[in-house]
Amino acid sequence: TEGLYDEAEAAAKELSKSEGLTYVSSYEDHYIVSGAGTVGLEMLLDEPELDMIVVPAGGGGLITGIATAAKALSPGIRIVGVQSVASMPWVASWQSGRVVDVSYSDTLADGLTGGIPQSLLDLARVRVDDFIAVEEKDIAGAISFLHKKHHQVVEGAGAIGVAALLSGRISAVGRNVGVVISGGNIDHEVLMRVLSEN
Repeated sequence: TEGLYDEAEAAAKELSKSEGLTYVSSYEDHYIVSGAGTVGLEMLLDEPELDMIVVPAGGGGLITGIATAAKALSPGIRIVGVQSVASMPWVASWQSGRVVDVSYSDTLADGLTGGIPQSLLDLARVRVDDFIAVEEKDIAGAISFLHKKHHQVVEGAGAIGVAALLSGRISAVGRNVGVVISGGNIDHEVLMRVLSEN
């Protein structure tokens, strides 16, 4: 399918309808959201003193699941979602209180592109504390940092929380901060370019 995630999702829904198949959203499904919550649960079981969890913000299933589980265990914990300035429907919708359409540009965090559903924005407004955006150069820097310092191959969407910390958009000073690092699906040529430039 040509286009971004929204086009692929629309094609999948149409195919499931025409073929009589079951469509399961990768983010707007209560089982998916509940499963994502186990990430927050495991983080707090490993590190009960966490003050904040920083989460990549895509369709919304991961962050709302983590926020729901984490706040059940630790009501005072802060949950912050991160997006690229090139694709920030969460940031714009968070600020307006309703889902808004935004324009999308090419981003290293392409796994986070696409629209968001009102149902998960409503849940996020109860459970999540903030959404922020980082610059593309900061995402590239985080990919490089994780590879060079920690020997991890992480895609832009997965490295975006680290980008927020390294750029100073989120401060870890005096806090116990957990960062969700998810996904290693980065094109080899893109990775080599990022590493050579950072």
